[in-house]
Amino acid sequence: KLKTGALMGFAFVLGGAIAGAGKTALDLFDEFGTDLGVALQMFDDLGNLTGKSEPAKRYEDLMLYRPSWAWACAANVSSPDEYKNFLTAVSKLPNTKLLDAWLVNYGLLEVGRESARRHMQFAFDKLETGLDAAGVRWSRGAFKELRALGKEIAVAYG
Repeated sequence: KLKTGALMGFAFVLGGAIAGAGKTALDLFDEFGTDLGVALQMFDDLGNLTGKSEPAKRYEDLMLYRPSWAWACAANVSSPDEYKNFLTAVSKLPNTKLLDAWLVNYGLLEVGRESARRHMQFAFDKLETGLDAAGVRWSRGAFKELRALGKEIAVAYG
């Protein structure tokens, strides 16, 4: 899901270029946009497990074997044998009984959300540190608003 990160990076660079930012700031904006886009994609992938925003598409990424943060999270929270049970549960879709139980048993949604929140926090912290270290003039108020928006997005995804 690098695509989302790359698009976000492009959007931040474009905004910075329009505002007249220098190369150092543009490089930082590119990294930030990419990191933020990855975090947002992580939240979106986890949203596919809940079906909260699109109930008809619940588990669609898993049923179609699309690359998704859910696969990585499942691998991270389980042993190889337990991961095989996850794969078995996925193979039973659209019957969700086994997968629902597996997700609850391993706390996959909570672990995945926390990881996505940490990645988002990392993106903001890295940008703030980078701007300060480079001596770039920037608006702390606008940054605070952007960080708050990031938190709202994280809450919206669950």
